[in-house]
Amino acid sequence: MNFFNFDRRLLKNADWLLIGIIIICLIVSSFMIYSASRDLVEGEPYYYIVRHLLAMTLGIILFIVSALVDYSIWKYFNRWIYGIMIGLLILVLFLGREGNYGGQSWIPLGPLSLQPVELAKIMLSLTLGKLLVNEDRLKSITCLGPLLLLVMVPLGLVLLQPDLGSGLVLLAIWLGMVFVAGLDWRYIVGTIAAGCAAVPFLWSKLEEYQKLRLMVFTNLEYYKTNSAYAKYTWQLIQSIIAIGSGRLWGKGFLQGTQTQLEFLPEKQSDMIFSSLAEEFGFFGATLMIVLYLILIYRIFYIGYHAEDRYGKLICAGIGSMLLFHLLVNVGMTLGVMPVTGIPWPLMSYASSNLMAVLWGLGIVTSVAMRSNKTLFHN
Repeated sequence: MNFFNFDRRLLKNADWLLIGIIIICLIVSSFMIYSASRDLVEGEPYYYIVRHLLAMTLGIILFIVSALVDYSIWKYFNRWIYGIMIGLLILVLFLGREGNYGGQSWIPLGPLSLQPVELAKIMLSLTLGKLLVNEDRLKSITCLGPLLLLVMVPLGLVLLQPDLGSGLVLLAIWLGMVFVAGLDWRYIVGTIAAGCAAVPFLWSKLEEYQKLRLMVFTNLEYYKTNSAYAKYTWQLIQSIIAIGSGRLWGKGFLQGTQTQLEFLPEKQSDMIFSSLAEEFGFFGATLMIVLYLILIYRIFYIGYHAEDRYGKLICAGIGSMLLFHLLVNVGMTLGVMPVTGIPWPLMSYASSNLMAVLWGLGIVTSVAMRSNKTLFHN
């Protein structure tokens, strides 16, 4: 098969609803990132938006290239992709830059920084999909070892950074893909039970700031009255205030007080939903969530109509990733999920995440263009 021989007739099978929602998200995110970040760097109101647009441009290029190339090509480089993923996750442990809230996760690259775990989320979907293609192997419990090993190695490296939020995303991708692949539910339940049993051990290995974030989530009323914990409660409190103050229609673009007066930390990245809800209200925030859910639905729909199991499983991994990101990011701004520091894909200021997600969505588009519908029409 010639993976680079593109037929223009494939364009008619592209999911234009999916592409349209991606474009809307990128436009809205650009306005919101400008609104939330124009006062963060003195004398440089365009500091963040310029970098966001640069990452968006690179991401769009990745989207187009990965959409035009037959998605089947990725399974032939399965071992290379996995090796590069592990190499990058090891490299960041030695060369990584520490973030403002802990975690040695970024490799500086000029005006942008590379966060290898964001690429790892897509790479895991590609490599795990290859392992799950053989449906017969999933009937035996012997398949569970390789499946767990495939995710536990990158998961362990991510937890060493430490980055608990991204580690949970990798697990969400794994669960979503093995479920869609048809792994016996007893194996899935057993794996989840084993994970729950390991919680006390994992708790002892968490950094102090990670433990405090989880404790604040379980009892915000107690911790917010103690000034010693202000560093861990301030962001969440200001987020809830910002969302509530937006009411139904919002305060208007560039008019959000918590956003514009710098009460809300990380308002351009992790807390972009809070800024959106403050300036565009319940209506605007709900509209974007609904559009995002339609985006995720289209990914699973494309997977359902994929030409082969590999395409189906790739879509399952990327769809599971975006759904988990949405639930946790929006949930943490509302206080119904612990603050874990994972962005809202396509919306937050997060260069590596934006480029990786557009790469993944390009692969999903490639699956759509080469679905059974195209074969039928041709």
